[in-house]
Amino acid sequence: MKILLITEYWEPEVGGIQRYLYGLCSEMVRGDIGVTVIAPQDNFRSANTADGFSIYPAAGGTPPDGGGNFQNDDAGTGIRVIRRRFHWPVVKPSWLSLYRWVKKQAEREKYDYIFCGKGLFEGRLARRIYKQTGVPYVVFTYAKEVNEWLGLGKTKRHLKQVIGDAELVVGINDMVRDKLMGELELDRNKFLKLTPGLDNFWFEAVDSEEVAGVLSKCEIKKPYVLSVGRLQARKGFDDLIEAFGKLDQVKFEDYQLVIVGDGPEEERLQAIVEQEWLNNNVVFLDDVNDRELRAFYAGAELFALTPKTVGEDVEGVGIVYLEAAAQG
Repeated sequence: MKILLITEYWEPEVGGIQRYLYGLCSEMVRGDIGVTVIAPQDNFRSANTADGFSIYPAAGGTPPDGGGNFQNDDAGTGIRVIRRRFHWPVVKPSWLSLYRWVKKQAEREKYDYIFCGKGLFEGRLARRIYKQTGVPYVVFTYAKEVNEWLGLGKTKRHLKQVIGDAELVVGINDMVRDKLMGELELDRNKFLKLTPGLDNFWFEAVDSEEVAGVLSKCEIKKPYVLSVGRLQARKGFDDLIEAFGKLDQVKFEDYQLVIVGDGPEEERLQAIVEQEWLNNNVVFLDDVNDRELRAFYAGAELFALTPKTVGEDVEGVGIVYLEAAAQG
């Protein structure tokens, strides 16, 4: 079987959806399913060009260098990743050029299915190809995108068309399923709930020497509370920092709050740290690879993340909870 995944969510960008899709592709490759990924060119930090491709290792979860940049596999096994420019602002729709290229690719390679990293725009592109070639497509949906799109008239109509013609709709939780069934008349039999999982890498024991080495490198001392995630409003880091500031500073004066991640809320969160007089107790780290992150989980006294709903923005399934639990 041959699968083509079209997605804006892919490494080296960091995030839950990126991990989710990469893990899924890795497992398919392990099952001898051929996987090709079309990912954006303009966010790729390497020498590969638009018409070139890289081969990601078939083993899921963590690249062999233990960091965020994957190595090519000269043996030619793994996930084939092709980098293309996705959007051209002067073209309507902006992804029309990509559609034409992918259509030729699909006809030449004769894929069994096209997977869409999200409903829009990837779903609209795949639906066009389906109408032209008959290649069925599968749509992946998430809490945030579904909540936002269902509130927009034209966008909602596009999503309903995409969902209606899809072979299968995959979602990460029951809320997504119920939303799509209630507002887009999704056939329940077409919905598959596929919650995130973890590669075995995250369950491997981390010895005390490795933990100590990582903490020393990042200038962190035990004991510490750990939080991990993209710095955006729905993650609730502001509430976590304020709660940390309310701890008994006599009893917990040696504790640090270590926040691993980056994002648009960083400046505001730094301001809250200063306001709460926590400059010496709250540390932000944004350059931590997976192997180091696993050590941080292993060495922490406690993992804490306090997400909340902000407008239509909600947390779907936090993979970091699973990673933390894997290290106890």
